[in-house]
Amino acid sequence: MDSKAKILLEKYKAGICTPDEIALLESWYLKEAAKDISADAINFDKIIDLNPQDLDLNTSPFTPPARVRHIKLWQVAASIALIACMGIFAYQYRNAFKNNQPQSNYVVNKTPKGAIQKIVLPDGSTVWVNAGSVFKYPGKFEGKLRTVELVDGQVFFDIKHMADHPFVVKTGKLNITVLGTSFDVKSYKNEKITRVSVLTGKVGISVRGAINKPAIMLLPAQQIILNNATDDLVKGTTKAEAIDSWRKNVMVFDDENLDLVFKALERKYNTKINVEDPELLDQHISIKLNAQPLNNILEVLSFTKHFKYEMPNDSTVIIKK
Repeated sequence: MDSKAKILLEKYKAGICTPDEIALLESWYLKEAAKDISADAINFDKIIDLNPQDLDLNTSPFTPPARVRHIKLWQVAASIALIACMGIFAYQYRNAFKNNQPQSNYVVNKTPKGAIQKIVLPDGSTVWVNAGSVFKYPGKFEGKLRTVELVDGQVFFDIKHMADHPFVVKTGKLNITVLGTSFDVKSYKNEKITRVSVLTGKVGISVRGAINKPAIMLLPAQQIILNNATDDLVKGTTKAEAIDSWRKNVMVFDDENLDLVFKALERKYNTKINVEDPELLDQHISIKLNAQPLNNILEVLSFTKHFKYEMPNDSTVIIKK
């Protein structure tokens, strides 16, 4: 096996890989795992622990780890064979990361509160950037990876399929890898969670730098919620309507707490909502809100959740018991 590949794999096992090297390995394996629709959890540590030089694919008694035992034998064999060629892949992907991230080539999009912006990326993919978001993307994609960064906010992605050029979204905590699909990423710095929801296709998600946490595959109507404080991941389901309604100027909340609802209203209406009773923020609600004046929305919410409100001016709301 190529010496560069050996070094990279040993660094991974020792836990001293750089974030880009970890993303390199994970994005490579996610691309292979994406071929199997049943692979919903991939443990990279178990794959990396294999030594291709010591394995005879015809006689090896190798049994996949419990989390990935449902992966077909030919896929395991293919993965092992590919690891043996990792020197080539490592060199290519390491260069891809360098080529994909020349800071001077990045476009930084800042969408103000009260607005939604639509952007066509250099590869023909389309994204919708929600209010109060900061989104970075290169003026031209180069190398093997198409890498963008959601610095702060929410973006809906409709990604053009390119089998040889995985699309990677970086947030403060996550690497999100796809080949071609549509999905939503919500990662506001003033919120406690990061959420990724899939509308079509398949998405692979891993916590950057957390080598002991398995990557997770999401299918349509599935989502993952990351606790930004603890790095805990929770996989679940969601309604398709709730995933991308905001880009159509409709707000759909599916069992959402009022804290996140009020924050969404602040961004959409460019206002400040002050809540006198903190306990109110933990109450949950499921509701669909079409485009209408903020006062009408507050009337509905106050009736449903039994609170009072005042609007002393156009940019301030006070929520009372």
